[in-house]
Amino acid sequence: MRYKVVENKSNNEIKEKEKLSKLINNGLHELYSKKWKYIFAVLYSIVAFFLWNILYAFWVIFPFDDLPKIIYNVISVIYFGIAIALLVLLLFQVIIYIGKTSHYFLKKRCITGFRRCGLKTTTDEIPPLCDVYNDTEKLYGRIYSFENLQIPLEKFKEKTSTIQLILKGKIYDMDYEKNTDYTRINILPNKYVKPYIIGTYKEEFKEWLNLLVVGKTGSR
Repeated sequence: MRYKVVENKSNNEIKEKEKLSKLINNGLHELYSKKWKYIFAVLYSIVAFFLWNILYAFWVIFPFDDLPKIIYNVISVIYFGIAIALLVLLLFQVIIYIGKTSHYFLKKRCITGFRRCGLKTTTDEIPPLCDVYNDTEKLYGRIYSFENLQIPLEKFKEKTSTIQLILKGKIYDMDYEKNTDYTRINILPNKYVKPYIIGTYKEEFKEWLNLLVVGKTGSR
C-alpha cells in the first residue's frame, strides 16, 4: 500500500514538471512569434534593473568592509548569488505567466465547445489546451496538445467534426503524445485545405472496385 502511495506521488510530480515545461515552452514561443509581447521583456528589464540597484544599495549600507577578506568574499558570493537567483526566478515567473495567458481566446473557445459537445469527464472537467506548435513534418500543419484528464482517445475521435469547427481546420492525425496524459491533435487550417481532385488518368482508378462519377457532360 505504501508503494502505491509513493508511486502516485511520483507520477504527480512528473505531471507537474511536464505542465511547467509546457508553460515555459509556450511562453518562449509567444515571445518569439508575437513581437508585441516584447513589452513583457522590457518591463522585466526595468524591474530587474531597479531591483538589482536596491539590493546593491543594501549591500553598500551594511559595514561588510570591516570584516576579514575571506569572510567578506564568502558573504558577497552568497548575497549576490541570492540576488541573481531572485532575478532568474522572476524571469521564469514572467515566462510562465506569458505561457498561461497564451492563446487565451482559443482556450476559451475550446472550453465552451467541449462543454457543449460533451467532451468532458464525469465530474464536468474540460480538457485544457496546453500547447500549440507547428508540425515540422507537414506543411502548414499545427499541433494542439490537450491534457486529456484520462478521457479515452476514442472519445476525442468521436467528436472530430466538432473539434474541427472549434480549431477551424481539418484533422489529419490524432493520437496520444509520449505521455498518455496528453492527446495530440494535428490540424491543417481551413485556408490550406484543398478538395481532392480526381484526374482523368486511368492509373488513378486501378484499385477502385466501385466508382460513381457524377458531373456535367458535354462536347467542345
